[in-house]
Amino acid sequence: MSRHIVIGSRAPMMDRSETDRLLGIQAVRGVAALMVVFYHATRSLSMPQYLGKIAFGNYFGFGHAGVDFFFVLSGFIITYVHYNDIGQPHRIGRYTWRRLTRIYPIYWVINLALIGRALLKSDPDGLLAPGNLTESFTLLPLGQTLLIGVAWTLEHEVVFYVLFGLAILNRTAGRVVMIAGLAAILGRQAVLADAGFGDVALSPFNLQFLMGVGVARLVATRAVPRPGLIAGLGVSLFALAGTLDVAGLIAVNQLITVLLYGAASALIIAGIAAAETAGRIRCGRAAEVFGAASYVLYLIHPLIVGWIARGLAASGLLWRIPEWAVVMIQVAAALAAAILLHRVIEQPILRAMRGLERWHGQGRAASSCSR
Repeated sequence: MSRHIVIGSRAPMMDRSETDRLLGIQAVRGVAALMVVFYHATRSLSMPQYLGKIAFGNYFGFGHAGVDFFFVLSGFIITYVHYNDIGQPHRIGRYTWRRLTRIYPIYWVINLALIGRALLKSDPDGLLAPGNLTESFTLLPLGQTLLIGVAWTLEHEVVFYVLFGLAILNRTAGRVVMIAGLAAILGRQAVLADAGFGDVALSPFNLQFLMGVGVARLVATRAVPRPGLIAGLGVSLFALAGTLDVAGLIAVNQLITVLLYGAASALIIAGIAAAETAGRIRCGRAAEVFGAASYVLYLIHPLIVGWIARGLAASGLLWRIPEWAVVMIQVAAALAAAILLHRVIEQPILRAMRGLERWHGQGRAASSCSR
């Protein structure tokens, strides 16, 4: 059955649950997570107590762009799943519940584990300061230190969730706020050449969420021509940006870098999503597991990568085996740990949260019938 609607029609996009996933998109989400893992693994070995140089000669220097892909993908998925909720204020509770339960539970579990580790070490780095804990658990951009360093990206996610929630409460208000935000971001970059990326609300990274929104609307409202070619163009543009990045011709804190990686990611997602909704590609169970574990992989990989480096250094093996083998051990360990945590902890939590949502929905339906 077609998932497209007539252009200009008032008919809504098909309802989609969190389990109605595009497995091709799941697979590339896993690839993006692995890019970030390789990026941090190769850099972890540059510390003086280890190899003192970036492994693989910085060929994975573009791996940070996995984050750019995540931002575009997040804009796509939220719009894809919650498109019918826009302008329906009675659905804000359902939307809020799904977003909170998807991002926070496993994140809080890992935070609690880090708090326990810090307490055992008497918190020599002062990580358990009240301000740090507040920002770490709420993901409100307060300018403090996060227990999970890579969680800075989740603060951008939360900002986007709030803005999308405004669109659910009022379609026009949401549109106005997003357009104003777009203008403010571009204006800030035009006026301040060194505006930087520290301000979460006005960071150029937020443009990538809007790219994802545009891709979701495109895939939903019209047949995307030649999706394979579009995805291929996206991969080519991503490779070009990565080449420029590794060569030092563009930098992570430049607007052009955000736009290049964002546009490439948008093309890849548009091509794969359109091809899959049209039934042109099929992905197996492995892609689903790989993609589903990508969030946990992203959160825990800096810890695993660091532990492996320290362990190999302590045993002396770090200098006895090839650097490529060291990196592969780090990546494999992070991936294995992520899949294990996903299956043992994250999946049961998500099932319980979905069960509560269904129970609440049935209770409300029964209450409505009784009235």
